Amino acid sequence: TVLAGLREGVFGLGPDAGPDLEAAEAAAGTLLTVRESPIRPELAIFRRSIATAGPMISAGLAEEVISALDGHAIFYALTVKEVNTLAAHLREFLPDGGVRVRRFHGRLTEAEKSAVLTEFREAPRRGEEGFAPLVVVATSAFGLGMDRSDVRTVFCASAPTDLSALYQQIGRAGRDAAGKPVPVQGAAGPANVGLALLTGRGLRTVAWMTSTDLPGSLLTRMGRAVLSAGRVLNATRVADTLIGQDVTSGALSGEDAAKSRTEATYRAGVVRAFAALAALGAVQDLGDFPPHVALKAGELLGAAPPPEPANAVDVVQAAVLAAVLALPVRTSDGSLQRSRLYVPGLDRHLGKVVPEYRELAEDAAGTWQLLADLHDLGALDVSAAPSRTLVTGIQVNARVLPAGFGASCAGKAARAGAELALLADFFADSGTCANRKLADYFGVADLPPGCCTHAGNRCSACWAAGNWPAGQVKPKVADALETARPRPAGMRTDAAFAARRLDEKVYRLIWDVYAGVHIMDLFRTLRGQDSYYNPVTKKRRALRTALVNTRYFGSSPAIRLPQLEDALARLAGGDLVVAVGNGAIWRDANHVARDAAKAAGAALTAAGVP
Repeated sequence: TVLAGLREGVFGLGPDAGPDLEAAEAAAGTLLTVRESPIRPELAIFRRSIATAGPMISAGLAEEVISALDGHAIFYALTVKEVNTLAAHLREFLPDGGVRVRRFHGRLTEAEKSAVLTEFREAPRRGEEGFAPLVVVATSAFGLGMDRSDVRTVFCASAPTDLSALYQQIGRAGRDAAGKPVPVQGAAGPANVGLALLTGRGLRTVAWMTSTDLPGSLLTRMGRAVLSAGRVLNATRVADTLIGQDVTSGALSGEDAAKSRTEATYRAGVVRAFAALAALGAVQDLGDFPPHVALKAGELLGAAPPPEPANAVDVVQAAVLAAVLALPVRTSDGSLQRSRLYVPGLDRHLGKVVPEYRELAEDAAGTWQLLADLHDLGALDVSAAPSRTLVTGIQVNARVLPAGFGASCAGKAARAGAELALLADFFADSGTCANRKLADYFGVADLPPGCCTHAGNRCSACWAAGNWPAGQVKPKVADALETARPRPAGMRTDAAFAARRLDEKVYRLIWDVYAGVHIMDLFRTLRGQDSYYNPVTKKRRALRTALVNTRYFGSSPAIRLPQLEDALARLAGGDLVVAVGNGAIWRDANHVARDAAKAAGAALTAAGVP
């Protein structure tokens, strides 16, 4: 897929070449295609397919794998929701002081992402003081530059969108052995194991994300919406608007509109339409940025007398700093405020009040880059925490959809369908060597020496063949993946303990939100649903940030409302929580008592009682 995209999109050639055409292109000086084998013989690849497994069985297998770990590992999941759910569950499953579990995906705040990256890079190695296995549960966003050499296990807990992505993720294991000769017999140091699980549910999710095409009429509407977006494209907002229109017209039922999958499908379609328009030159992608930021003076601002401006840029930057810090921290009338500053609004404001500002930033994306530069210089403290997603700065070059828009949108889905078939075949043909299957996928004729030759690098198919010296054993994590009858997650916990843990989680969530929480928001938090569809406004509403950022978000993906109602009843019986507002909102009992005491004091003061 990548090769075809490069040939078409970059070099303007046909997508399919073949050896003869590639040789002719090289001889003519048109394009030289260099192919090297990506197969790494030091990796032990184990794959398993369970058609009927749901998220609880998958999490149960993850329990088995993490219990068998003796070093640092990465667990990959396909979606943000799966990462949040699996990470939260594994944190609850593991005893305190043992394996550390962290999560990583693109929707986290920059502070949390930076903290996880730093901890991963600096975690002590086995044998060093303070060593404890560190597991990062992540989407593919955790990848580029993550080449720590002592990661021995990578577990693809849900399959990615194609075999290339799968092999890239598995390839995070055993970087210290990459490129070194592999002994043909005997142990060859620690095993570097890549585990891959495919479930029927996971395959359907991949199919939905990649191969299911949207109606041409809907893609056309999405393309027109992009062209009408102005200078900032908010894909989530455009998707919400289109969903609302389709509910009004009857094209979508209220039930379908409420599904998170519908919102994700529409949002992905908008992004796809934008990518097609950018490829056709109808729009220009100016870069992503957070729509809202929080700003305050940086640590280095005022620490020393400001230097004399060296050039015109310094003069403009100084004026920008003055204009930004002159804004109020908070406002009540919706005007610009530094605690939650709307970046496009700030861009317009600076363009008006700072002379020559457009010499520094041409648009909102440029303003975000300028803020980031000032943050790096220590002049401003810039946080993207107020934003839950990113928007895109765009320049619209056309007002009507260009010719070829429909074909450009459809071509990706066709290629993705072919990739999906190859991914499914990789797991279905479990009797063929995993290295051979990958070599065929990448077009490699001969496997490199040493593949599947000893206990530390033999794949699951070659182990099943039974042709190995006596006394060799599989890595423990591979045995864990192949657990004959995996138990659903949580089966090791007795019912009474599980009820106590649920009560603790519910109480903590209610305590964290001083104003109180609706039972449905508790339900969504524990199941890992960060937004929901409001049938009145015909738009999706985001769950409040405090609930999404809690460690309990997604920790109970199979919880049912009756269980939550029982937990609230137990907490209320213990005078820990109170139902207020006609019973719709649950608050911490101490918070309610504190408010009552304040109200009573205020009433006495108003009555003149000292």
